[in-house]
Amino acid sequence: MVSPALEQELHRQLEALSPERQRQVLDYARGLSGMPRTGVLGATLLRFAGTIDAANLKIMSQAADEDCGHVRPRQGWDEQFQRMARLGDDSLLDGKDLSASSWDDTEWQW
Repeated sequence: MVSPALEQELHRQLEALSPERQRQVLDYARGLSGMPRTGVLGATLLRFAGTIDAANLKIMSQAADEDCGHVRPRQGWDEQFQRMARLGDDSLLDGKDLSASSWDDTEWQW
């Protein structure tokens, strides 16, 4: 069962996304739950092989290289954590106190 507060926040976040991004969220959630993902099999895309000329492939490759070089996976996290705290949405989802285990003491390198 989904908590009403979590459901409302998910709904607010989804409303702010484009339909394409909403579909990505749905596909991701289905993947988490074990439901089959939707999409196109790679084999069906083979008919497009060789249809992009070399000049355009080079442009696409350069664009990917430039954009991939600027990935900042944690960009904006500080602001989002502050927002969560303001909204009171910064508690553990399962409500349990997660104390360190013996594995944390012996195996984990802090």
